[in-house]
Amino acid sequence: MLANAPGLVRALGGSLFRALRASAAVEAHFPAEPFHYLHIAGCDPAAQGQGLGGAAIRAGLAAAPGVPCYLETATERNLGLYQRFGFVVTESWRVPEGPPLWSIRRAAA
Repeated sequence: MLANAPGLVRALGGSLFRALRASAAVEAHFPAEPFHYLHIAGCDPAAQGQGLGGAAIRAGLAAAPGVPCYLETATERNLGLYQRFGFVVTESWRVPEGPPLWSIRRAAA
């Protein structure tokens, strides 16, 4: 964390402490067991519907064969996409001062 501090301060400025609180809230919802975290799997809205999001998800899943995978999303309309890849919603929650989020887990394949 300390090694990344200068970059975080430059990128987040006055929002740094809010971002750290949000990060802590996200981590508080991680599964207890070991998992592969699909931290960011998305694409520019202008490119949606072209299979790019699915390709990103497949690449993330391929990087962790035999390991449970976890992600969260703040976009309810994406739940169906994740469910097509075998993910199951495990929890719905909210980051303080933030949007609703869904925790989604996929068992080891």
